[in-house]
Amino acid sequence: MIKRRLDMLAITNFVKRCFNRDIFYTLTNLFGLILGVTCSIILILFVYHDLTYDTHNNHEDRIYRVAFNWSSSSQKSLSATTSSGLGPILERNVGQVESFVHFRKSTESELLFNSDNLSFYESNLYTVGNKVFEIFSHTILYGDITNALTAPQSVALSSSLANKYFEKENPVGSTIKIDGIPYNVTLVFQDLPDNSHLKYDALLSPTSPGYGNSNHLWSINDGFTYVMMQDDYPQHGFHTIYEDFFEKHMAAITRAGGYQASLLLEPLNKIHLYSESTSDLPRGNQSYVLIMCAIGIFILLVACINYVNLSVVQAIKREKEIKLRKIIGANKKEIFIGYFKESLLFSFISVTTSILLVFVVTTYLPIELLFAKKLNLTIFSPGQLISFSIGFWLLLAMFSGLYPSFYISKIGLNNMLSSDAGAINNYLTKALIGFQFIITIGVVASSILMYLQVQYLTEKPLGFSASNKLVFKLQNGENFPRIPSILEQLNQHTAIQQTAVTNNTPWQGSFVTAIELPGIDKLHSMEINRTDIDSNFVQTMAINIVEGRDFDQTRDNFSGQNMSNNVLVNRAFVEASTWDDAIGKSFMAGQRKFTVIGVVEGFHFQDLQSKISPYVFYPFNFDLSHFPKNYLQSMSAQLIVHHVDGESADAIQHIEQVLAENGIHENINIKNLDEILAVKFDVNANQTLLMALFSFICICISCLGLLGLTGYTIERRSKEIGIRKVLGATRSQIFLLINNKNIALIVICSAVGATLAHFGVSYWLESFYYKDEINFMVLPLSVSLGGILSTLTTALLVFKITNIHPSETLYK
Repeated sequence: MIKRRLDMLAITNFVKRCFNRDIFYTLTNLFGLILGVTCSIILILFVYHDLTYDTHNNHEDRIYRVAFNWSSSSQKSLSATTSSGLGPILERNVGQVESFVHFRKSTESELLFNSDNLSFYESNLYTVGNKVFEIFSHTILYGDITNALTAPQSVALSSSLANKYFEKENPVGSTIKIDGIPYNVTLVFQDLPDNSHLKYDALLSPTSPGYGNSNHLWSINDGFTYVMMQDDYPQHGFHTIYEDFFEKHMAAITRAGGYQASLLLEPLNKIHLYSESTSDLPRGNQSYVLIMCAIGIFILLVACINYVNLSVVQAIKREKEIKLRKIIGANKKEIFIGYFKESLLFSFISVTTSILLVFVVTTYLPIELLFAKKLNLTIFSPGQLISFSIGFWLLLAMFSGLYPSFYISKIGLNNMLSSDAGAINNYLTKALIGFQFIITIGVVASSILMYLQVQYLTEKPLGFSASNKLVFKLQNGENFPRIPSILEQLNQHTAIQQTAVTNNTPWQGSFVTAIELPGIDKLHSMEINRTDIDSNFVQTMAINIVEGRDFDQTRDNFSGQNMSNNVLVNRAFVEASTWDDAIGKSFMAGQRKFTVIGVVEGFHFQDLQSKISPYVFYPFNFDLSHFPKNYLQSMSAQLIVHHVDGESADAIQHIEQVLAENGIHENINIKNLDEILAVKFDVNANQTLLMALFSFICICISCLGLLGLTGYTIERRSKEIGIRKVLGATRSQIFLLINNKNIALIVICSAVGATLAHFGVSYWLESFYYKDEINFMVLPLSVSLGGILSTLTTALLVFKITNIHPSETLYK
């Protein structure tokens, strides 16, 4: 009975002591632990978000994306895009393919949606067959999936898009115009989860105008093909099945073309992090996820080490209480359990507070700007959240509370009566402090090195000029013959310097296709990106011509069926070919023969991490009168206007005026090219910002722990400090007395952390084709930072104690 009362009294005294006599240590300990746990939970959400991509699909273990792998004598390519004709052939000839669906990308990055008085440009739309609802899981709000996309000019909308144009009404049966073509809304589905690698807001039926359904295996790779395999399908079995399929449908063509081809299956739930395909949608970065996971573990370790050290400090100050409990008969087990209960309570407060903070941060702060994705606790089900909270609480309590409880319980009465009763295990404490600074300086050094790489990419020349450029889309191919006149009228304004036209800017998307060119002894095949341009594009964009000439309006035909066969290629095209001199050489694309008249310098049109790929500029066709009218309605052109610096407003006003004078009254979305490229060439700026933020948090937690331990050391040695001051010791001498060994330890551990950061960042840089050399000056700077931080942290407390008169410390 007495022991139980003493246990309750101990808990009560613990709470009173924490928030009364030991308020400094309590707040330091609690703040560090809550900060560490909060950051760790947020990073757990991020990692969990990326690891569970596409798992919302009921058949996610049976769905695969077909990737096209081909190689020639000088080039290899694994492309995520395939022909729309591939799926039907696979379904007919490969028995284990139960069903397929092909998502055809629009040739435009944005299409104009119009309903009543609302007009906006929308992206994320695909042409797809009705099987999409059989293979992929959707929550249907309105409509019937049975035949939603079977009729011509049908469209299925996401809930956000439907609410945008039809408010809260049921839009099924309504009409919405897409680039001037009326579509019947047949279905509304709930917005796809954020962790879906293929996101779309609108699905168009494949029989819609301008989106003919090819049934040829070797047409342009225009989209993504997904297959759903049978339940008993083993993933590795596709290659065996594929051998017969290859010999029947592909071998003759590939061998004649001088290249090898094969099909690979990519599991749906692995695409986001593990796919290596090109011509793909934005994917996750496996290294980035590992880095965030490591940082989360490191921050939690630093916080727990703080808790261990400061808990031991607080516990040793309770030697009288421990002595009393042992005198009345308490054994080691009872004392251990009593102190571990306190650790459970402290951990419970920390985890509960952290979860509330995570909810506030993810709900009310724009955290998605840092992580480039939506993070919130709703990613877990209620049961998962409860299980996660309890598990995290117990794990934290065990990791941070076991050692302090064990350490206190093993102190005997003889130890407590000695003069060293209040001493901490010096070696373990220093080891934990050193480990803290290995982690902290390692994270700091990594952040600096990653920042330098991002700066290198940011400052790297792109191969063209994006400044002072306006881009807008002109819809409907019937307007193409008027484009030369429109450009001429635009050029008459003093705010406009140059204009150009293209079917689609390379940075907003381009066609990917294969060509054949004569090699030394056989045909040589190559995958290229292509865009159609006029004779002003290269000069307007300030792309450098290194060989040959530019397009010339007087020498190259840009209209009608007798289009010029002359083309421009980039330097990467020449390097990938078998040619020593490209000027005058020819290659085949389909049934047409094209001749190279000029070579441009390499320019970036993909992300800055990838090597520049072969690119071909074809002449832009201003006269499409020989095409069917319904096809023309789906065509569009991108006009580029180079304006005088600081006069973009006048240029925009003039553009709108000229278009109105030419009878073009639809909503024109005029954008700054540099804003488009800021998104296109995102060089992991968010990563470095996050690394800097978490580096700061690591520093704060480590310094809090060092502050608490230094305060404890000063408190124990306060009388000694008073005596030394009486004997004439200076402030600097007292500082060295307290910290000389700690600072040396921290500097050594900082060097270890900086060295580990060097190896870690070297591995990270392997994912970049263009990378800067590691600046080794970062390593000594990081070591110096560790020494400076430890000095400044402890100097505050030393300054405080040395300002106290010796009589006060000696009397105390």
